[in-house]
Amino acid sequence: MKAVFIYAKTDEKYFEEIKKHLHVPSDRYGMKVISHEHPNTSYFENDINDADIVFLLVSVNSCSTPSWSKYADLAIKYKPKNSVIPIKIDDTSWIGKSFYDLSYIPTKERSIRSFKPQKDAFFNIETAIIELSKRIYEDIQKAKRLEKERKKAEEKFILQQQRQIDLQRQKDFQSRIIIFAIFIAIFLIGKSITTSNITKCSPEIKAEIYLQRGDEEEKGYNLQKAIEEYTCAIDSRSNYYEAYAKRGKIYLRNYDYELAISDFNRALEDNKDNNLSLKEFVFYLHLRGEANRRIWEKTQSDENMKKALKDYDYGISLNREDPYPYYGRAELYMAIGDKQQALINLERALFYFERDSNEKSNVKMVRDKIQKLKPK
Repeated sequence: MKAVFIYAKTDEKYFEEIKKHLHVPSDRYGMKVISHEHPNTSYFENDINDADIVFLLVSVNSCSTPSWSKYADLAIKYKPKNSVIPIKIDDTSWIGKSFYDLSYIPTKERSIRSFKPQKDAFFNIETAIIELSKRIYEDIQKAKRLEKERKKAEEKFILQQQRQIDLQRQKDFQSRIIIFAIFIAIFLIGKSITTSNITKCSPEIKAEIYLQRGDEEEKGYNLQKAIEEYTCAIDSRSNYYEAYAKRGKIYLRNYDYELAISDFNRALEDNKDNNLSLKEFVFYLHLRGEANRRIWEKTQSDENMKKALKDYDYGISLNREDPYPYYGRAELYMAIGDKQQALINLERALFYFERDSNEKSNVKMVRDKIQKLKPK
């Protein structure tokens, strides 16, 4: 709590005496005393603004001092009237002064000089200042409590607002997840529709016609349309291994490895009656192995790696002169990081590719890979 005393130079002795009686307000209520005699310092206005209470030492001398009157008027202007307290030193007239209607001390409408002995006046002032200090201190503490409660309420409000924002963000995120899930579901349903028996197929058209149409669409890179035609061929003849194989090849090109494996399984299973030539059978083993290898490259699934290697090994055991299982096995070893085995299998694949005049593009591709693997 900050208290400012304004007095004239001639009244300094009264201020010093009053000051001796301020130990209780100072110790109990934390009163800090700032004095201003006149002419005043340049810090007066700041002190007045910061003060909780202002005491005006009023006397004949002070009232006749223009500078004192000026600063008394400023105190009345800046502070509430109940926080400006005149201390009456002598019985001077206050009529016309800015502090005319203020309550003053000592109490009982007496001046300091009117007390006999005079020390009673200062005890009277001390009692009044203690009561004033207590009231102001309690007001300050109440204001602090209210401010603390206000801040607490404000923090609570901000926290509630933040929780609502977080909740809304969570709801928005969940909504996006739901929308994304719906989108994926629609995509998968659409994909399923295009590859399922819902495709409009005419029972009057033979499976071979659908297969031929699929070949034409595949040559024109209309892969989705080719899938539909091969699907109709399968609908027309459920054990049409060639349609399964060709559709599986397109799935493999489209990175639909699971669907590709499913179709290659059917193509290989439908060879129970030896409808497939040995070359076709080994080639489809190679393609199924490739699909499993690519799944392994994405997922590192040991199961898919073993299945791929099994298909390559089985293909080689059926026809040791077929280059494709060797090439597939080389690709798998390269993915694993076994360069030596990869090189051995590439060289075997190259040997058998070179014996077929239709495999010139594969010959060049395998040679390039061998060149990269060989130590320099």
